[in-house]
Amino acid sequence: MASEQNPQRLLPLEGTANFRDLGGYRTSDGATVAWQKVYRADSLAELTPRDHETWRVLNIRTVIDLRIETERERAPDNLPEDHDHDVLALGFVPTGTRKMLADIRARKLTDRAAINAEVTNHYRLFPIDHAGVYRTILEQLVRPAGLPLVVHCTSGKDRTGFAAAIILLALGVDLDTVMEDYLLTNNYRREVSHLLDLNIADDVMKTLTAAQPDYLMASIGSMRKEGGSIDGYMRHVMGIDPAFQARLRAALLV
Repeated sequence: MASEQNPQRLLPLEGTANFRDLGGYRTSDGATVAWQKVYRADSLAELTPRDHETWRVLNIRTVIDLRIETERERAPDNLPEDHDHDVLALGFVPTGTRKMLADIRARKLTDRAAINAEVTNHYRLFPIDHAGVYRTILEQLVRPAGLPLVVHCTSGKDRTGFAAAIILLALGVDLDTVMEDYLLTNNYRREVSHLLDLNIADDVMKTLTAAQPDYLMASIGSMRKEGGSIDGYMRHVMGIDPAFQARLRAALLV
């Protein structure tokens, strides 16, 4: 993958494994997503003093945290206190997630195929139940004073993965490239069982934390169903009219 080989894609921070720049992707009309404007990440709870130095150099202005309160309490972001940035807590979990995790912890749900089906359904709900959250993320991106921005959750795959997809699709990046970015998580993801507090077998954890094409395509299917097409979803459900899209493109494309 060309994006994987690009040395600017993954930032080599010590305390997070999946901190990636969304820059460099080409849009359908030949523009390019600007580097050092939007980042996607997994947990930021274990950033080191050296990472804090990098954070200051990156000059992150906005942090969007998609974790719910219990996740934030279990593993609070370790951000540099002497750097001025806004933190926007937009945490949510899709309907059914809490029950799935409870059943896994209680060993009531151990079959990998069943867990795969559960996660796929969660992705189906992202564009339906949480469109407002993702619209808010896009609104933050058109605030010049709010950039650079990083959006993250715990593993950086699901809630954050769909956020990255929405951002890239709204900018006009094609679906194949969006899928490529989504699947890059498999190259960089780390063991997060201590953050999820599940105490489960490695193969089951992999099912939960690996990026799979069917997962993201479940979200895309919901978008097409809700809006008639991806563009229709963006316009009629997300409210990305031509004026808003022009602002987004002006902020993030070169």
